[in-house]
Amino acid sequence: MSAVPASTLGVVVFTYNHARFLRDTLAGICAQSRRPDRILVCDDASPADSEADLAAIVAEFPGVELHRNAENFGAVANFRQGIERVGCDAYMLHAGDDRLVDSDFLRDAEAILRAHPSVVVVHGMIRRATPDGTLLGPDLPRADAPYRVLSGEAMRRRLAYINPVAAPCTLIRRSVHAHVPPFPIPSRARHDWQQWYLLSYFGDFARIERPVMESFVHGDNISVGRAQNLALHRALRKDYEDLLARPEIRPEDAERLRAGLLHLDLQGTPIRELGEVLWHHRGEAGVARELGHTLARRLGMRLLDFAARGERAAIEQRVGGRLDLAIADERD
Repeated sequence: MSAVPASTLGVVVFTYNHARFLRDTLAGICAQSRRPDRILVCDDASPADSEADLAAIVAEFPGVELHRNAENFGAVANFRQGIERVGCDAYMLHAGDDRLVDSDFLRDAEAILRAHPSVVVVHGMIRRATPDGTLLGPDLPRADAPYRVLSGEAMRRRLAYINPVAAPCTLIRRSVHAHVPPFPIPSRARHDWQQWYLLSYFGDFARIERPVMESFVHGDNISVGRAQNLALHRALRKDYEDLLARPEIRPEDAERLRAGLLHLDLQGTPIRELGEVLWHHRGEAGVARELGHTLARRLGMRLLDFAARGERAAIEQRVGGRLDLAIADERD
């Protein structure tokens, strides 16, 4: 795919009840060594955030624009509208509850687009953190190379099973939308995953090999419990089915997507319900192999839990007291 290198760069910040994070978000964007040509905050009629409060925060950052929807459009419609409004040659998707912590991300991402006309998406690595900046888990390692380019075909092979692209940390070449409109499938759960899959038919992907953003983990973006997990699983199944129905999907890619759906079904289904999943996937290639991998993985995790509990009991007996350590009751 031939494309003109990016000459203007915009950032679209999507917010919904994110006013308490927005100041940090905009500070990270405005601190970039490559200052964006446009910074647009798109608020989807947040009930918890007044327009006056949002306007006051935005006013602290000269040149930042605020657009507030008159009614709640939902995530996908808000994404599409913001991308249309920003109107630059390349644009960054940015969630209103995330923070850029690498001041050179936009500079380096734009340089990659200029150096590699085939690349349509550049993404960075994200660290999860609490709003006060405490990292959840070890810091991400830096690779020897500053970035790597993955062909569209290689990216599709990965995307059949897992989404390695962090949507709030991407710079997208706008010209690719001549082939695929922004977020063409209005999925509730994985609209970004479906977009990356379709974009991979028209260009390559590049990843900057260092952590550049912190994604805040807070009560509003965490779903827990069996009911939520089952609902998410059903939504993800529909996402696969919607993608498989697209005319762009080639036969060899459809086969991988069906294998990815099988993997999803087996990994996300309780043992007692595996029979129903196996019946649904009867006759498909690789069912026995995937089932064996799933059962072995689950057994391995149970054994690790058992060993950890035994080790903890032995230590508690030696020290004569209860350890303040959390061991998950169940892993999957």
